[in-house]
Order: sequence, then structure tokens, then C-alpha cells
Amino acid sequence: MAEFNQKFTVAAGQRGTAFVPAPKRRLEEIFSIRHARTVNKDNTVVLGHQVFQIDKSRWRATLAGCRVIIREHLDGRVTISYGSHVVARFADGRVENRAALKKRTDHVLLKPDILTCYGQRFD
Repeated sequence: MAEFNQKFTVAAGQRGTAFVPAPKRRLEEIFSIRHARTVNKDNTVVLGHQVFQIDKSRWRATLAGCRVIIREHLDGRVTISYGSHVVARFADGRVENRAALKKRTDHVLLKPDILTCYGQRFD
């Protein structure tokens, strides 16, 4: 390794560093798995086998029919956002707000890529 470093090391053209600080919030967005979903009529969102209940907010009673972004963070947290608003936070299967995280029995997995919910097919 020392021989390799000696052979290929090049002195920097300028002093200083090229790295710039990044805000923590932005890094959490970058290093997360992002899913776009439409909110169901009962104000829930389905991700895999889990159903996430979204509480009503101060600025909107329901998000039914709206497109939201679900982010799965590296530490296991799940956040749901609508535009620039975070509308729900879930941590390790526990709910951080008053919304209830629940598993539904009325969802039937027909094939690994097709989910049936309330008689509708989602591909």
C-alpha cells in the first residue's frame, strides 16, 4: 500500500478543502428511501404490508386523494410529507404523533407485486 501511495500521490493544486457543510435535515432527505403514494379516503397510506394513519392537521382536515411522499430513513423512522409539510412521523413501529400505525387484515397479497385493498387492485 505504501508503494502504491508513493507512486500515485499528487500534491493539491490549491490550499483548503472542497467540502462544504450540508444541513442535517437535507442529509436525512438524501439518505432515505422515497415512495410517492396517494392518500386513501380514510386518510391512510399503504406501504408494503403496513398501513399508516395520518391525523388531520391544523391547516387541512383530510389529505384524502392527495399525493404524499413517504420516506424510510436509515435509522428505521418513517416520515410522511405533503409538499413542505411533514404530516406524520413514525419511529421503529411506534407512532410519534397521535396517528395510529396499524396492520390491516382486509389487505390480501395476491402476488408479491399486486396488492388488493377494498376490492381495488394496485399494481
